[in-house]
Amino acid sequence: MDNNNWVAHFAKKPAMTKSDILEWKHEERVFFSHVEQQLTERRRILEAGCGPACRMIAFCIEYDVTALMIDRSHDIIRMTMQNRDSVGAHGILCEILDFFALQDHFQAGEFDVVTHHGVLEHYEPDEIVQILNVQLSIASSVVFAVPIKSSFNDHYFQSSAHISRNFWTQDEWLGDILAGFDVTASETVRTNKDELIVSIKGDKTPRRQSSRRNSL
Repeated sequence: MDNNNWVAHFAKKPAMTKSDILEWKHEERVFFSHVEQQLTERRRILEAGCGPACRMIAFCIEYDVTALMIDRSHDIIRMTMQNRDSVGAHGILCEILDFFALQDHFQAGEFDVVTHHGVLEHYEPDEIVQILNVQLSIASSVVFAVPIKSSFNDHYFQSSAHISRNFWTQDEWLGDILAGFDVTASETVRTNKDELIVSIKGDKTPRRQSSRRNSL
């Protein structure tokens, strides 16, 4: 379970401005491309564990889509709404929700895609499997990005050592943790950090629990 103090962490970051949109569009162009490929005519996205949501606010403006941003913290959702309003992202809704219980609030296939960025690494493998299964119960696909184990990331994350994370290699993610899922695309990129971008499609095959239970 993620017990990090995200309110204190995000409170240090400045509010989003319109000039940030182009920066996010450039830095996250690969992630954005993976998300865009999952959109249908409905163009409906759920961002799970959204944080201040700068990245997906920029995406929604660039691609003119409707999105629901959810987080379990009232304070963080308030930050999200402030960012949304400051850049005029009128197609974005925000709600306080626990993403372990999405199936209690939404119907199967209600969203084209569930997205999240820098979320899963704060959980253990069996929790990750549970989270993804829940998300696939309400969306056709899931697209996410996680930082991977690398010397570059060892240096990058020194400034946020107070935040607990699990670091696994690409092979460990794809070969073990995600072995029971239909991974349709994966790509390792360097933005401001080394990260793995993964696209998963829903199917009717039961997912197994990962055998990897400890952080590396």
